[in-house]
Amino acid sequence: MTTRLLLTCAAIAVVLGLASIPNAYLFNALAGLVATPFVPTGIAALIAWVLLGILIELPFLLAAYRYWRPWLFWVSGVFITAFYTFYWGLFYDTPSLGPVVMIGQPAILLAAMLFATGVALLLARLIGRTGVLRGVQGAVDRRRSRVSAEAPAA
Repeated sequence: MTTRLLLTCAAIAVVLGLASIPNAYLFNALAGLVATPFVPTGIAALIAWVLLGILIELPFLLAAYRYWRPWLFWVSGVFITAFYTFYWGLFYDTPSLGPVVMIGQPAILLAAMLFATGVALLLARLIGRTGVLRGVQGAVDRRRSRVSAEAPAA
């Protein structure tokens, strides 16, 4: 791993960690060690984020870190939302809080997760265009696919 890659990852982690602190008081969405001292659930948040980190990496591990299509990030986000809703649902006994919380909390969390995934993919694309990732990013085939190149013009 290069220093550039590590510093890029660290910068993204710190910014997203600090940005999630206000969200923590609504849905306990924490960012590991960065947010743990500042949120109401303390160390329970760290446990959740370690589990989330493992689960987020799982699809990419299964793909041997060779497959980075955007849909994989979207599916991962939905999967993580389901896990997170279940984890904190057990922690706070969400069913006892009523149907508004049982439906509203996962819906808002899903919207936030999809928004964050979209922003992350957009940032990755914009950063990639600047050339900063040259030497870090693997080779990308930018040629048109054979199917679209052979398709007759409409």
